Amino acid sequence: MANFVEREWEKALNNFNYSFKLGQNHERNENYSEALNQYAYSLSYIHDSFMYIGNWLDTASLRKATIDSIFLLNLLCNRITKCLHSNQQFKHADIFCKHNRLALKSLETYSVYFDHQQLEQYKKLCAEADFMENNGELGILAEQHMNVDEKAILLNNESFEKLCTKFDEIYSNKSILLKLNNESSTSDSSCFIATAAYSTNQHPDLDTFRQFRDDKLLTNIFGKAFVKGYYKFSPELAEYISSKPAFKNFVRKQLENIARKIRKHKS
Repeated sequence: MANFVEREWEKALNNFNYSFKLGQNHERNENYSEALNQYAYSLSYIHDSFMYIGNWLDTASLRKATIDSIFLLNLLCNRITKCLHSNQQFKHADIFCKHNRLALKSLETYSVYFDHQQLEQYKKLCAEADFMENNGELGILAEQHMNVDEKAILLNNESFEKLCTKFDEIYSNKSILLKLNNESSTSDSSCFIATAAYSTNQHPDLDTFRQFRDDKLLTNIFGKAFVKGYYKFSPELAEYISSKPAFKNFVRKQLENIARKIRKHKS
């Protein structure tokens, strides 16, 4: 299973690199529409890479894969913003500046694990983001003086809509957002339902559930399938539990009973 996930993740990154290079070639030829179209394909492959990361259960490999994918997401946001600037679509570019900042913020949480090359690359991405934001503000001011027909031509871009759709897919997927918010370890605070019921991620019962997951569930194929499904569906249920105090208390009592039984069985 682990080898399959790793192979598929690497395949997604290879596909990303191929589409990204095609986009750069089109951009150099000032074919901005086709460049954005290729970048939309690249974004799809980044989306796929995060999906495969969601099935990764080895903590060290998971962290490395997450860092690599977020770096590529930053690189792509940076490239899309520059492409839109070149095409004088400054308001559109501002949207991707914000996406870039979100990805940079996520990347920053992993900075303690950067090697020297990654640290330098991160500093460069931050500097370029600052430059593009300042350049974009000037561009938006100039864009406000364009006539209506010129704006209509610039904004009539299906490729841009494709990009927005792909980003919506990434940021609406809770399992991916958790990775982007540094929920990088399967032994961390990812007990969503229990965290909602207990109103904290620091409780002995939660430690019991995590240990049971690591020792019992993640050691067999059926347990791994259960954990995968749990991470996919439990965030929404956790939100519902948090919003219903009576139900929240009921769930907590049930979880307390389960935690006691787990500890009793272990002893």
